[in-house]
Amino acid sequence: LAGIAVGLGTLSKYNFVLVPLAAILAVLPEKDLRARVLDWRMLAAIAVSALIVLPHGLWVLNHIGLATGQTMGEMTEGHDGVSFHGLYGALDLIGAALKGSATTLAVFALVFFKDIRRILPASNQWTRITGRILLLSLLIVLVIVFALDVTNVRQKWLIVYLVLLPLYLCLKIHAAGVEVAPKLPGMVAITSALTIGVLILLLFRGLVAPYFGRTSLVHIPYDGFAQAVRRDGFPEPQYIIASSGIVGGNLKVQFPKATVFIGNPATDDAPSNWPAGATVLLAGTDLEGNMPANPGAELAAMAARAALPAPADIRHREVPYYGSKAEKRHAFYYAWTVTAAK
Repeated sequence: LAGIAVGLGTLSKYNFVLVPLAAILAVLPEKDLRARVLDWRMLAAIAVSALIVLPHGLWVLNHIGLATGQTMGEMTEGHDGVSFHGLYGALDLIGAALKGSATTLAVFALVFFKDIRRILPASNQWTRITGRILLLSLLIVLVIVFALDVTNVRQKWLIVYLVLLPLYLCLKIHAAGVEVAPKLPGMVAITSALTIGVLILLLFRGLVAPYFGRTSLVHIPYDGFAQAVRRDGFPEPQYIIASSGIVGGNLKVQFPKATVFIGNPATDDAPSNWPAGATVLLAGTDLEGNMPANPGAELAAMAARAALPAPADIRHREVPYYGSKAEKRHAFYYAWTVTAAK
C-alpha cells in the first residue's frame, strides 16, 4: 500500500517524491523505528512504486525538455535580472513557505490561544518525526533551489509539504495534553467558513468579473466561437488542429466527436496520410484575445506541422465575452480544409 501510494503520488506531482524521502530520513534517528526502514518489506514497497512510475519515467527520460520545460521556465523567471540566483530563490522559498503557513497558523492560534504556552514546548516521537519530515522536505527544496539557480518559488509548489503542518500542530496539541473537545466547534466553524467562503468567492468571481470588465482564461468564449464556426456551412470537423493545448482542450469540449491535435510533433502525432475527404478545422487564438499580426502565417505553420497544405481562406471571428457590459470581444482566427480524395 505504501508503494502504491508513493507511485501514484509521484505520477500526480513530481515533487511529491521528496515527502517519502524526507520521511525515511526523519525516522532514522528514532532507534525503535529504524528497523522499520531497514526491513526487507521496504524494498518491496520501493519496487512497487518504481514499477508504477517506470512507464512514465521512461517517457520523461526521452522527453525531459517537454516534461520539465514549463516548470523550469517558471522557476527561473527573472533569472537574467538577478545576480545571486540561489540567494534570491532561497528568499522566495522562505516567503512562499511563510505565506503558505500563515492561514493555518492563524486559525490554530485563534482557537488555542489560551494553550499556546503549553503547546509550543510539547513533544513526543510523532511530533519529532512529522516536524522533521516537514523541515527536511523544505531543506531538500532549498538544495534544489541552489543547485538549479532557481529564482522563483511559487506558493502552490509547497502545498504538498505544507499539508503536513495541520497534522504537526494537532500532534503538538495532543502531546501537550490539551482537552480539544471544547475547541472543536470553533475549529469546525472557522475552517468551514474558510472552505465554503473560498469556493463561493471563486465561483462568483468567475461569474461576476466580466460585468466589471475583468476576464481571464475561464471566460474565453469558446462556445460562441463554436456556434459561429457552425454557421459557416461546413459539416462538423472530424479533425481539429489547434494553436495550443489550452485551445485544443476547449475546442474538444465544443466538438466532442472531433480528434484534436495541437500541431506539435513533440506532443502528438498527426497522421502522415490523412483520410480522404476529411473535414479539418485549423483554429487559434491569443489567450489575451488579440489578433496576431499574421494569422495566415500562424495557420500555415500549424498546417505544415500536420503535413497539410497551407489554407488559402483565412477567417476570423470576434466573439463577445459573456456578461461584458463593455462588449469586450475575443478574437479567433481559423481556416477550413478538406483533405483530397484518393
